[in-house]
Amino acid sequence: MSTLTNSPLQPINIRLERRKSFTLALFFKDTRARVVDLTGCQVRFVAKRAPYQGDDMDNVILSENAVATDIEQGELRFNFQARDFDIAPEVYNYVIVLQDEDGYSSVVTKGELEILDNPEAQSVDVDYNESSPPSALQIRLRGKIALEVAVGYVREPNT
Repeated sequence: MSTLTNSPLQPINIRLERRKSFTLALFFKDTRARVVDLTGCQVRFVAKRAPYQGDDMDNVILSENAVATDIEQGELRFNFQARDFDIAPEVYNYVIVLQDEDGYSSVVTKGELEILDNPEAQSVDVDYNESSPPSALQIRLRGKIALEVAVGYVREPNT
């Protein structure tokens, strides 16, 4: 059976330590594996505690825009600081959304964000400027309605 949908077919779950930094790289390509110029686009990461409705902003746990590392080469990154995950250890729902300059939006991936408790809390006040991402998603765009997301090792930018 075939299905048409605007939702990812397989969620990607993320498990992170509480009060620890996390960097996630995103690499966008087209169906022929050519890089996608994302100039004028915005990518957002939003996490909420369930249940949620529409724009219930008081329920937002985390809302962050991706930083362009090389926008013309389809490379973006989320640089989460340790304080971003200074939240209760539990499971939240998250979504990563791509919105183009015309306002069209598409869910890149979604899933559960599990925050694990840990005893160390001193690093919560430490900021980092840049870090080599330990995790990366490769997103293959198929027109405006379909995405293929692969989880894999990260490569250094511009290599």
